[in-house]
Amino acid sequence: MKTDEEEYGRSVLAPLREGGGGPRVPSTVDVAKAIEHGRRRVCVRRVLGASGAVAVVLVVAVAVPLTLGALRQAPQRTPERLDAARPSATAAPSPSTPAPPTTCAVQRLPDPDRTGHTIVTGMDPSGRWVFGRNYGDLGGHYQLLIWEGDTVRGVEVPGVDQSLRAANTAGVAVGLSIQGDDMTAWVYDGGTGPATPLRSEAAAEATAIGEDGTIAGVQPIQNGAPVGLPLVWRAPGAIAERLSLPGPEWHGRTVDVAPDGTVVGALSRSLREPPRGFVWAPDGTRIQLPLPTLGTIKTDGFEPFSISTRWITGRAYFVERSGFRWQPVRYDRQTGRFAAYPIKTFAPSAGNASGWLVGQAAEDRPALLTDMGLLALPRVKGLEMHMATAVSDDARVIAGQAFDKQGRVQALRWTCR
Repeated sequence: MKTDEEEYGRSVLAPLREGGGGPRVPSTVDVAKAIEHGRRRVCVRRVLGASGAVAVVLVVAVAVPLTLGALRQAPQRTPERLDAARPSATAAPSPSTPAPPTTCAVQRLPDPDRTGHTIVTGMDPSGRWVFGRNYGDLGGHYQLLIWEGDTVRGVEVPGVDQSLRAANTAGVAVGLSIQGDDMTAWVYDGGTGPATPLRSEAAAEATAIGEDGTIAGVQPIQNGAPVGLPLVWRAPGAIAERLSLPGPEWHGRTVDVAPDGTVVGALSRSLREPPRGFVWAPDGTRIQLPLPTLGTIKTDGFEPFSISTRWITGRAYFVERSGFRWQPVRYDRQTGRFAAYPIKTFAPSAGNASGWLVGQAAEDRPALLTDMGLLALPRVKGLEMHMATAVSDDARVIAGQAFDKQGRVQALRWTCR
C-alpha cells in the first residue's frame, strides 16, 4: 500500500516524466522536499494551515509545475562554465574552497527495519551524518534515522510527522513534530541524550542550526493563512524570538544559519509575488539583500537556500507574462554582488558553503552544480525520479532519494571525489 507521502510525491512530481503543464504561479517550495512534506501536509492543513516554504505545502500541487518548467527545456551539454553567461560579477573562489568533485558513486542507504520506505530529510555540513526516516507506520509516527557511513541508528521524537531537518558539525540536529494540535520544534544532541523541545510561545518549526548553536525556525500563523513568521533561538535552551519584518504584511521563513549566527531567509508580502532575500545579523539587525542584476538583466526576486561565511546560494526570479521563471545564482558576501550559473535546465534544491548547488537536471537526472559546471550524478538501476536534496560543504557527500517500481521512496547517498 502506498502512503499519503508517496502518492502525494508522485502526483506533484508527475510533470517531470509527463511534460505536463499547469498554472505558472510563483513558488518558493523546494521540489525535492515535496515528498518529505507530502504526508505532513494533511495534518498541517488541519492544524495550522502552513508549514512549508514561503508558499507552503498547501499550494505545492499548484506551484510545482512552475518549478519543473525549467526541466522541460532542451538539455545542456556538460560541463558548462560559470563564466559562460558573463554575469555582473563572478568572484574567484576563496582559497578555502575545495576543488569540485569530478565523479560520484551512488548507493541505497540501509533500511534497518526493512520497511522499503526511507527518505532523506537533511545532512550536517560535513556530510558525516545524513538524517531521514522510514514510514512503515501509516499512523504518522515515523522512525527517525541517522546514517553515519554504513551504519544507521534510530532516534525517538514524540508526536507524529517527525523530521530532523538540519545539523551542525557537532552533531546537534533540529527538526519538528506535531503533537495534538501544535507543531513542536525539537533539538537533538546525539552525544548527550534524547531529543528535547525548543522553547517557544507558539507552534514552531526548527529549520536550521549554525556552528555557534544559533537555531533558526518559523512560526506558522494559526489563522489558516499559508504564511509564517521567522524565528531564532540564540541557543538550544533559549526561548524563541521573532525576527524583525519590513512591515506587518510581510511573511516567510528562515532557511539557514552562517557560522557566526547570521540567519538567512525569504520573505514576501503576497503568495503572488516573488520572494526577497533577507539576512539577520547576530544582534538582530535586518538587512534586505539586493535583487540580482545579471549582466544588464534585472530580476524580480531572490530565494536563498544556504549561507556561509562568503556565499549565499539560491535562485533569482524573473516575472514574465506567462508567470515566473528563475535561474540559479549565488551572492558573494565579500563583494555584495551576484553571480549567475548559466544553466537553464536545472532545478536547484539545496546549496553549500562553497557556493555550489544540488538539484535536478533534465531527463530525471540528479546533478551537482559547481564552478566547473553541471556534474550529472549516477542513478540506481531500477529506480526512477532521482532527486538530490542535500550536499556537504565540500560536495563529497550528496544525499536524496528516488522511487522504486512499486512507488516506494528509497533514500540514497552519493559519495564523490
